[in-house]
Formats: sequence, C-alpha cells, structure tokens
Amino acid sequence: MIISNTRRSKRMRKIILIISLVILASTNPPKRNYIEYTKHRITGHTTSGLVSFFADPLIDRTTTEHNLLFATVYRTKFGDGEATTLGVMNRFIPLK
Repeated sequence: MIISNTRRSKRMRKIILIISLVILASTNPPKRNYIEYTKHRITGHTTSGLVSFFADPLIDRTTTEHNLLFATVYRTKFGDGEATTLGVMNRFIPLK
C-alpha cells in the first residue's frame, strides 16, 4: 500500500510539472507584446498613431530576445543604457 501511494504521488508530481510547463510555454509573451509594454512604460499611457509609427520599429531594432521556451529575456538598448526584462506568463518583469 505504501509503495502504491508513493508511485501515485510521483506520478501526480510529474503530471503537475508537465501541466505547469505547458502553461508557461503557452503564455510566453511574444516580442510584439514586449514592444507595446515598452512603449507604455516610456510614455506612461497607451500609444497610437504617430508615436507607434516611430516607436515600434525603433524598439524592435534595439531589442534582442533570448527565448527560453518557458520565458523570454528581452534586452533593449537606450543610448548608453540597457533595459533587461523577463517576459513570463504574459507579464513583463524589469530586471535591470
């Protein structure tokens, strides 16, 4: 009986881990979402029109992304500085 419960417990942990990884992978935000996030962070509000026309390609060109499958690290250069942001579960977490 103890062996059976242990096997069940291990199986449940594996199932929970697999489900968690699938959720993380499916909610890994794309670069276009990061560009919108960055524009909002820079301007303080939702942008459209002329600001988007110039900001989208500028942010796109100055940003590199490292996709880790379950999350993405974005690095954007601004003049002499650099912003590093982690994208995970459709959220962005500033790191630097």
